[in-house]
Amino acid sequence: MKFSKTTLSVFFSIVAMLAVFVCVKIVQADTASNGSGYLWSSNIGWIKLNNCDDPTDGTTCSGVGYGINISPTSPNTITGYAWSSNIGWITFNDSTCPTNGCTPGAFADFAHPNSDSSINIKGWARACSVYDSGCSGAYKGTAGAITSSPYLGTWDGYIALDSGSGGGTGGVWGLRINSDHTISNYAWGSQVIGWIKSISAKVFFANITGLCYPGDADPACNNSGSTTTYCATTDPQFAWDATGSTSCSILEQGAGAVPVAVTSKTQGGSLATDGKYYFTVNLPVSGATTTYTLSCTGGPQAVNVQKVVTTCAPVTTCPAGQTLNSSGVCVTTTTTCPAGQTLNSSGNCVATAPATKPKPIFNEF
Repeated sequence: MKFSKTTLSVFFSIVAMLAVFVCVKIVQADTASNGSGYLWSSNIGWIKLNNCDDPTDGTTCSGVGYGINISPTSPNTITGYAWSSNIGWITFNDSTCPTNGCTPGAFADFAHPNSDSSINIKGWARACSVYDSGCSGAYKGTAGAITSSPYLGTWDGYIALDSGSGGGTGGVWGLRINSDHTISNYAWGSQVIGWIKSISAKVFFANITGLCYPGDADPACNNSGSTTTYCATTDPQFAWDATGSTSCSILEQGAGAVPVAVTSKTQGGSLATDGKYYFTVNLPVSGATTTYTLSCTGGPQAVNVQKVVTTCAPVTTCPAGQTLNSSGVCVTTTTTCPAGQTLNSSGNCVATAPATKPKPIFNEF
């Protein structure tokens, strides 16, 4: 990508200014998030999505806890923070977006998978360095509109995660989650940040319960046409195979109750491009059992297909070598750490400094 001398001058002025004003903000914890890895911008360098290389393993974490997280329930919003050593924190929690009629925030569109089962990431992130302090409030150097800032020029800090959000035609470019759970493709951060390419970003679905994702082997997400019993801890999402069907509907029935149509939990209410019908249902109250019945017409799943849902019994004991954390999950108990790491107060092995990563080689636009 080519920039004029004027644009480059503005860019380097902004980066120099940010080096002075960026302040460290303690944000959400590492292993509570499910996104990790690195993005790369030829303008600002590495963007790290989590202080843990593997959010499911506390021994891979270092420094201040932060990360991005995909919600397991519709609309699968993405929240949290990423970090750039050049421009500071990047937030996925911003409540604004740059144009009239746009939708703030970010989400993973699990309701409408692509033909290759990949999932589009849509919406906006924002560089916190446009703010005077933290990741919200007054803009840097002004109490008024961002355009009156003496430091920012025309830069507003927004990062478009897909071409639909960025003002183009959806699907032309944008980050997406692949069947191997890696994140690929590009986002766009205007002249200052430029194109952002995913290098090693990944979603750790082991941290997501109750969600059908690409390659999911959960029986809730791959029905064979027979009744399946499913134990859940959050509102579960089912992906019924309804290839060839023209329409589908869901009925919910508790023990001894009359079936009722479920509409409030639907994700799109129609067949996805991969031939599956995605639907998030209500988690039954503790001790109860609810049967959800899918009825489709015009295809091989015309007969009723059922999912029987119960609430999972809470975990009270863990196998040897594991302890129960505050979320009710058994985690490995760490007592010793590898060379170069120490055990922190949370029982995690942390390094004194993150490893230096080499500059990637790839063809830019």
